Amino acid sequence: MNCDTTEIKHIGKRIHMVSNQIRRRMDSELSKFGLTHAQNIILSYLARNSHRDIFQKNIEEEFDIRRSSVSSILSHLEEKGYVSRQSVDYDARLRKLTITEKGLETVMKMHSVVVDFEKNIEKVLSNEEIDTLFTLLDKLSEIANRHDDRND
Repeated sequence: MNCDTTEIKHIGKRIHMVSNQIRRRMDSELSKFGLTHAQNIILSYLARNSHRDIFQKNIEEEFDIRRSSVSSILSHLEEKGYVSRQSVDYDARLRKLTITEKGLETVMKMHSVVVDFEKNIEKVLSNEEIDTLFTLLDKLSEIANRHDDRND
């Protein structure tokens, strides 16, 4: 096996590094509200979808997060009074997630942090570059989600 990696660009490593940098930056900004980036994303999702029933499974699928991670995040949000879990009449196993008034107020406060970060990105990247970035990320996501890509 040749371990010479001088020509390999290490795309996955670079994406991982940028993702960590963004998460750390957002965690730092959002810590003022006592929340992490992951908690903010889920809380914001609940706020945007408060007009319909949302369950843990919806969050797992929407953000491609493991069940145990979502459960932990929701427990923290519930302990802080941002989210409540309520039984539904049609299935005793399901617990509907509802954002509380405190949660909605916090999302409104945190919104400016996220918008400011997005505006900084838009200062550096053109609309065309942003569109290209999304196209490329979609392609990488598709590759990452393939179970068997040996025949490609």
